[in-house]
Amino acid sequence: MQSRKTIMSWLLRIASREAQEVDMRTRLNKLGNVLLTHRELTSHEAVYHSLSTALRQSNRTVIFIPSGFSENRTRLLKTKDQLKKLEDGSTSVLMTNLLDRYAARPEECKDMCYAEFAASFSVKYGESQHEEETDNADGDDVEDLSDGTIILRDNLGAMRRRKQNAILRYHQTNEDKNPEEFYYCSLLLFFHWMDEAADLVLSEGLYHGKYKEAEAIIKLNKSKFEKNTEEMDATFSDLEEGVNPVDGWHRLEEEKREEERMIHHLDPLLSSRGSR
Repeated sequence: MQSRKTIMSWLLRIASREAQEVDMRTRLNKLGNVLLTHRELTSHEAVYHSLSTALRQSNRTVIFIPSGFSENRTRLLKTKDQLKKLEDGSTSVLMTNLLDRYAARPEECKDMCYAEFAASFSVKYGESQHEEETDNADGDDVEDLSDGTIILRDNLGAMRRRKQNAILRYHQTNEDKNPEEFYYCSLLLFFHWMDEAADLVLSEGLYHGKYKEAEAIIKLNKSKFEKNTEEMDATFSDLEEGVNPVDGWHRLEEEKREEERMIHHLDPLLSSRGSR
């Protein structure tokens, strides 16, 4: 009897041979369709699909925010229609991301770090992009706090304050293994800046000096988003070194037994009833 992996590999080979004459996109679609329609499901997953039940629900928005060095980030290109509208020779071919919007935040939010900005605001769609000239001499737009909306500079539109802050996900860097990247990510996420290329470097193109200069602010902002980090790091280190964690259920069982021994010791009558 053939294993499930062998059967799946056989089906994928057949689909690949049948799709040799088509373009790569169609070929990948056919292979993906085989994976989706021929894999075995567990009984739990089958019930979820049959009942159209959501596999995940949350009353909090969870977002991943880009961090790390700019050359390691992934950016989306503008749509074909947007690219056609660009002037000849324009290099503005990338979609606006959250980092761009943070750098264009109004004056009233200048002391807000990138992490707090991402957790507090979401893009307000359906509004004009404010392409017309403003009367401000310095080019800064004025924040409208009446409905929690802020107007971004550089014609990047508007953002609205969330009713409930989002939960952030971002790449974690180890200070011992990649110190400069760690300092850069910490400055990017938890220090207020306006120009990423200029404000995060103190001297000689290194980030350690700037990090040490702003360490108090960084740790204060970081404490709002990362809880019990030292305990978690210690636990992960123990797992990597092969240290077996104490089974929580065993500890609870021992505590329960100790409590029962104390009760029986203090109350002989209760102990005798329990023995019967």
